[in-house]
Amino acid sequence: SFRVEPGTGFGLVGANGAGKSTLLLHFVGIHAPLRGEVLVDGEPLARRNLADVRRRLGVLLQDAADQLFMPTVREDVAFAPRNLGVSPQQCDALVQRLLSELGLSELSERATQELSGGEQRLVALAGVLAQQPDALLFDEPSAGLDPRARRRLLGHLASLSQTRVVASHDLDLIWDLCDRVAVMDHGRIAACGPAHEVLSDAALLDSVGLELPLRLQGAPSSP
Repeated sequence: SFRVEPGTGFGLVGANGAGKSTLLLHFVGIHAPLRGEVLVDGEPLARRNLADVRRRLGVLLQDAADQLFMPTVREDVAFAPRNLGVSPQQCDALVQRLLSELGLSELSERATQELSGGEQRLVALAGVLAQQPDALLFDEPSAGLDPRARRRLLGHLASLSQTRVVASHDLDLIWDLCDRVAVMDHGRIAACGPAHEVLSDAALLDSVGLELPLRLQGAPSSP
């Protein structure tokens, strides 16, 4: 068991197959626990409150292209607020603000399938933020990004005020974004504690098939 405190960053790390992505999907009711329960603000996740929880928890998938489906960038970002009943004027203002904040204004009329991987990740993030969630769930947000795109995304993620749960193999990204971290191993929590303390424990990380963050290996970390 673990608790994610409001307004903080919480990391989920572990080798392939450890259960990180599966756990994230439990938080929004895609999977149901066989034992135990998921609590959101102290309330068990159940059918009666599932729609509300899904509105309040924004999810950024590992493959951003999987959640981009509208013809243009502007339409994709506007999809959530329009379907949540936001007025057209407020929706337009919200979309314009998010595109500006994420440096995407010039791409607003571009087809989403024509974007680079880094651009798609930012557009998907804008779409998630447009639903104005209380908390954000990120599944391998830096996967497949070149150093510049990774640095750009990291800057935006670090500026967010919402509660953030980040599942990632990128331990340097977890180091920068998260206050606490849980180490997963075959569906169980092997350790949980302050991020810099846990991520500095070479023996612990080695026992679950991970290595120290690059910055602690004496090698240059990713830009």
